[in-house]
Amino acid sequence: GYVLKPPPAFCDGTECDAGRDLDRCCFPAMPCTNLTCPQNFVHRPNQYCAKAAHLPNACNLVVDLDTCCDRGMVFSDLRFLPVKARSASSYQVQVGEFNLYFFDTIVAGSKLDEGGVAFSIDGNYPDRESPDKAIDRVPGTKWLDEDPDPIYFPGRIFEFKALSVRLPERKPVDEFSYLTADDEEARDPVGWRLEGSPDGVHWALLHEVVDVSASVPTDRFAETPRFRILVPCYAPRELYIPYSNSTYTCLEGDVVS
Repeated sequence: GYVLKPPPAFCDGTECDAGRDLDRCCFPAMPCTNLTCPQNFVHRPNQYCAKAAHLPNACNLVVDLDTCCDRGMVFSDLRFLPVKARSASSYQVQVGEFNLYFFDTIVAGSKLDEGGVAFSIDGNYPDRESPDKAIDRVPGTKWLDEDPDPIYFPGRIFEFKALSVRLPERKPVDEFSYLTADDEEARDPVGWRLEGSPDGVHWALLHEVVDVSASVPTDRFAETPRFRILVPCYAPRELYIPYSNSTYTCLEGDVVS
């Protein structure tokens, strides 16, 4: 949060001490939140620009882009769709707690007590195991969904509904995980699709797996590894990309349009 003062600046002794000499040697730096990240970028948390806060143009995209901004977009909505339970014969899936992260920190607003909302469109769940239980910070509760037709036969693929999480304000996300529920490891999701949207209308695929049984712990109340998401983006118009003959800034093209 500080930058060195230009010379001459001297410590008060033959050796420098941060507690004693901070004000002598350093100026407070300008927080990166004073820089507007360009399209297809989001702010890195707790970062500072290269210049002192009192200087004009203390934050500059040319100098500070890599320090202050990271490729990505902000989301208002995310939906987690289980496509496979650990046991092929299980007509139910369950999640003890669903976690969204950005730079190793739980995303603000992604939990019930911070204004997050969880729901499942056309979901089939008991009242005591409703979607909000997946973001209540209580591992002993859970969200459960079940296929209305529980009859299993070889080759049968059960269908489940998505767990949707709506944030009170748009936030970036770079990883997610879930906690296994209290019982029945057969119900653990091991295949899924995670999608994200900046507005609840346009959606992009963030993560998709067919079967990661080996990565999902069989212990109860245990967190899965954190899974990195893909980085979707709005492809800006060509006029925003100097000297470019392409309208796309992502290898994938216009992932969200």
